[in-house]
Amino acid sequence: MRITDFSISKRLWLAIMIPLVAALTLASMEFLSSWGSYRQMQTVVKVSENIAAMGELIHVLQGERGHSAGYIGSKGSTDKQPLVTARQSTDAALAKLPDLSDG
Repeated sequence: MRITDFSISKRLWLAIMIPLVAALTLASMEFLSSWGSYRQMQTVVKVSENIAAMGELIHVLQGERGHSAGYIGSKGSTDKQPLVTARQSTDAALAKLPDLSDG
């Protein structure tokens, strides 16, 4: 069976459909690739926001650690208020930390 055995309308239909199917296939593949990149970028944004919150928590934890070491080193003879303030700052930073259990 040769292409000339087909009617003109079928040949025209094939001449249009084959490139159209190829173009749709390539467009679908490009769309899926772009969608995957978009989802990855959403994950990067979420992770970077979490890293910022963790950095703030680490900073205030180090401050609390320093105040705790100073208070313990003085055997309780220094003012306890800076330690209490540092603990409140730690609690506030911990409350800002997003729930990371959902992945």
